Amino acid sequence: MLTTEMVPFTGIPADIPAINELAIRDQWVAWKYSFDQNGKPTKIPVCARSGFNASHSDQKTWCSFNEAVQFALNRKLAGVGYVLTDDDEYTGIDLDKCIDEDGLIEPWAQEIIDLAETYAEYSPSGHGIRMFIKGKIDRSIGSNKSRVEMYRASRYLTITGKHAHGTPNVVREAPETLRRLLARVSEFRAPADYSFNPASLPNHTHLTTSLDEIKDLLSEIDPDCPYDDWLKAMMAVHGMTNGSAAGFAMVNNWSAGGSKYSGVREIENKWRSFKGHGVGAGTLATISKTYGADLSEIARRHNSYPEFDAEEAARISAMILAAWEKQEREKSGTRQVLEQEDGTLTDAETGEVIEQSVNVPAKIEQPISYPPGLVGSIAQWIVATARRPQPELAIGAALAIVGTVAGRQFAGPTRSGTHLYVLGLAPTGKGKDHPLQQISRIMAAAKLSHHVGPSEFISMPAVVKFLMRKPLSICPMDEFGGFMKRINSRRASGFESSISKILRTMWSSSFAPYMTPEWASTPSEIIHSPSITIFGASTPEQFYSSMEGASLEDGTLNRFLLVNGRASVSECDPAVDPSVVPDSIVDGLRRIYFRSGELASGHRNDPSADPSTSNQLLVLPWCVDGAHAAYTGFSKEIERLVDKDIDASAFYARTVEMALRIATIVAIGRLEDEQIRRGDVEYGIEVSYRSGKFMAEGAADYMADNENQANAQKIMRAIKARNGRASQRTIMQSLKNSIRPRDLREILQAMCDAGQLTRWEVKPPTGPSMFWYQIE
Repeated sequence: MLTTEMVPFTGIPADIPAINELAIRDQWVAWKYSFDQNGKPTKIPVCARSGFNASHSDQKTWCSFNEAVQFALNRKLAGVGYVLTDDDEYTGIDLDKCIDEDGLIEPWAQEIIDLAETYAEYSPSGHGIRMFIKGKIDRSIGSNKSRVEMYRASRYLTITGKHAHGTPNVVREAPETLRRLLARVSEFRAPADYSFNPASLPNHTHLTTSLDEIKDLLSEIDPDCPYDDWLKAMMAVHGMTNGSAAGFAMVNNWSAGGSKYSGVREIENKWRSFKGHGVGAGTLATISKTYGADLSEIARRHNSYPEFDAEEAARISAMILAAWEKQEREKSGTRQVLEQEDGTLTDAETGEVIEQSVNVPAKIEQPISYPPGLVGSIAQWIVATARRPQPELAIGAALAIVGTVAGRQFAGPTRSGTHLYVLGLAPTGKGKDHPLQQISRIMAAAKLSHHVGPSEFISMPAVVKFLMRKPLSICPMDEFGGFMKRINSRRASGFESSISKILRTMWSSSFAPYMTPEWASTPSEIIHSPSITIFGASTPEQFYSSMEGASLEDGTLNRFLLVNGRASVSECDPAVDPSVVPDSIVDGLRRIYFRSGELASGHRNDPSADPSTSNQLLVLPWCVDGAHAAYTGFSKEIERLVDKDIDASAFYARTVEMALRIATIVAIGRLEDEQIRRGDVEYGIEVSYRSGKFMAEGAADYMADNENQANAQKIMRAIKARNGRASQRTIMQSLKNSIRPRDLREILQAMCDAGQLTRWEVKPPTGPSMFWYQIE
C-alpha cells in the first residue's frame, strides 16, 4: 500500500544530477504542512534564514539548497522546495492525483512518464508526479479537471528526490511531453453548452466594501452562467490596475473552479490581447473612466454573451474593486489611526472609535486550582510559608514530593510511574527558590532525606553512580537553566552532553530495568525501576535560551512539566512558620511510603530490587465514574492536534502520559480508595496541557536557530511586555539599540508580512505620525 503519512523531512539523495543542477541556484525554501478548517493540508513555504513564511515573489526569503535542507532537518519540517523564476531556464510540471493508494499510476500519467524525456519524481503525498523541463513555456497553464499544472515562474515546487523509475536523472528538453500535456489541458477546457439567463442578474447599483455582500450578490446569479470566467477577468483587471501580484492571487483563491493559480497568466495575456476590442470605444471609455478600470476583458465576455449587460458587469466589478482595495489595506498590516486629545484612537477613514487607550489589557491565564488531598495540602503549606507566594510552583513541588514518596511502589493503570521532571519558571527575585528549600525540609521532616539528591550533576558517570546508590530520589535543582546550558553546549564534553540522554531514558523507564553504560574499569550493571524526580527552578530566559533547537528534536523539552510562576508577586510575611512541617503532611507521606510495609520500603533504595515482579507494586485501577473515558478522550484530542501540526509533537508528545502520572499522584495523595477518579484525570489533563502550551509559547519567544529569529523574538517579547502593542520608538528603546534601525524596520516588516504583527500609523494631535505594532 502507498503511504501518505506526513513525516518529517529526512533529506535529499546526493546522487541525483537533476537536483544538483537546481541546487546551484539560491532559489530554495523550506516548507511545512498547515491545515484549513476542513482538515485539508496545504504546503506553506518557510524562509530558512528568518523562520518566517517565505514568498515566491520575494527573493529575500529564498536561500541556498544546503541552507534550506539543513533548516528543514533541524526544525523537523516537511521538506524543501525550488522557486521558479523568469530568469532561470526551467518549467515545472505537476501531474496531480494520478497515483492510487496501491501505488498504481493512472494510464494517462504513465504514458507521460514512459516518454522518459526528462527528470520526474514522486510528490510528498505519493499521489502525484513532479517533473522539470529545460526551457520556458510561454505562460503558466493548467486545470483541476485535467490534473495537469505547468509553471514558468512565480511558483515554488516541493522537491522530494524520490526519483520516478524509468525517467532520466537529469533535466532535459521534452517537446513530446509538452505537446501531450497541452493537448490534455485543451481537451478538458472544451467549451460547455451553457444556458445563460440574463434576467437572473441582480440590479445592484450601489457600491459596497463588504466581501460577504459581494459573495451574496454573486450567489444570486444563475449557477449555470459561466461567471467564474468573467469574475476572474474582472478581478485580474483590478490586480493589474493596482500593480499588485496579490490581486492576481486573490482572483484564483476567490473565484469558483480552477486550481489555486490556474488561469491568472492566461487572463492577463487575454486582457492584453483583447484590449480595445469588444463594445464600442466610446462606451468602453465611459465605463473605464467611471469605474477606474480597463474593462476590455468584460467587453470580450459581453461579445460572447450579447444579452449580458456590460455596465452591470462594471458595477459588480467596481464593488469587487472596492472590497479588494479594503482587503489589501488590511492585509498590509497598516491602518491609519488618529489619536484624539483624550487619548481615544479613531479610524482615519470612518471616524470609528478603535479603543479608549493605547494600552490593551494583557490576557490573564486562570490560576491552577489546588488538587484535593495531600498534594493540595503540601502546596498550600508551601504558599503559606513563602514571602513571595508562587502557588503554581508550590503545586509543582507538591506533585514532585508525593510522586517521589510513591515511586517504585505505585503505578498508574497503564503501569506508568510517578516520577516527574518539574520545572518552575519565574523571574529573578520572585520567590522561585522557596519551593526548592521546602522540598528538602518536608522530606527531612518525614525522615526521608536519604532520597534527596544533589542540586546538580557534573557528568554522566555521576548520574549513573547516583542512580546505583539511590534509584528512588528527588533532586531540587536551582539555576536549572544554567545546568541545561552547560550540558547542551557545543563545547560540552562527551560525559556532560550524555547527561540529557540519561535523563530522557530515566523519564521513560517506569518499572523497566536499566542497563548502565560501561566505561574504563566500571562494568555495566542493572538498575531495576529507576525513579528519579527533578524539581528545577529557572528564569524563562535562562531556561529556553539553554535548550536551543536540539531539545525539540530529541524530546528533552516535552519530558518536563512546566509550571509558570507569576511575574509580579508582592512580598508579605509568611502566614505560618516555614520551619515547622505540619504533622498531617508528615503522616500522609509516611503512610504512602510504608504502604507495602517495612520490608518493601527497605527495597526502595536497592537498585537490585525489582518491584515489578513482587507483590509490593500496587497498580491503581480506573474508577467506574468515567475516568478511563476522560483519559482516552484526551489522548484522541492530542493525537488530532499532533496530526494537524507536526511541530506540535515537540511540545505535546508526552502530554497524555504526563496527565496520567499527575492523576495517579493526586489519587495516591487522597489516601482513600486507591483508584483513579475522573476528577484526578481532569486535573492531570489541565496541568499537563498547560505545560505543553507553555512550552510552545516559550519556544516561540526564546528558542532561535539564527540571529534573525532571535532578533524577531526579542521584538515580540518587548511588545508583549507592553500588553501587546508598542511604538517603533519604544521597541527600539527597550532593545537598548541592540538591533540597528534599518534591521529593525526590515524585521518588523517581515513580521507584519508573516501575520505576526499588525502595523498602525498613529497621528497624534501634534507632531509627526508614529508607527505602532500590535501582536495578532
